[in-house]
Amino acid sequence: MISESVAPNDLFSLRHIRDARLSPDGRFVAYAVSRTVETQNAEYCELWIRELQNGKLRALASGDVFVTAPRWSPDGTRVAFIRRDTGAGSQALYFMNADGSNPQNLYPGGLAVTDQPFYPAWLNNDMVLFRRGASAPADLAKRSIGGGDVTAVTTPGTDFDDVPTVSPDGTKIAFVRVSGSSSALYIANSDGTNAHSVIT
Repeated sequence: MISESVAPNDLFSLRHIRDARLSPDGRFVAYAVSRTVETQNAEYCELWIRELQNGKLRALASGDVFVTAPRWSPDGTRVAFIRRDTGAGSQALYFMNADGSNPQNLYPGGLAVTDQPFYPAWLNNDMVLFRRGASAPADLAKRSIGGGDVTAVTTPGTDFDDVPTVSPDGTKIAFVRVSGSSSALYIANSDGTNAHSVIT
């Protein structure tokens, strides 16, 4: 039996864990923790890593930030994530070393909905795949952590390609293509060729 009542304002003290991801070796888990600050009318989301054997915590991004979608590189040395500018409303794709050092902006994104990045996925230890665009049309694009051009991987036309995932050997990608009110699961080579639906 709950002996104390819960007031509406108590909800603002709650923290919500989202998007937990195990490291490739299974030793660590990266996850985001969101909280709402009533006095600022704002939501923040921090990024943490926990070592499973000893429970040691490490903050990758904390404080008044909004960081989501942590994704480990295949070798477990880096984490990619999405960071939103809580003031301007834009967001960007970042990566950093798994120890929290050397954060780098991989894709600045911007205010335009066609430019904002979502759902990173590592194609290999050098290349990150992500959804480019907040609304249709939105493709999947990639960029090397060493820099260089941003390259389109899929060509959705007027559709919306979403939530990419990469096969363990890095040769295939799966993603959802949204067309109007319908959606289909697609498989393609990691360079976007031979894209075809497998479930509609």
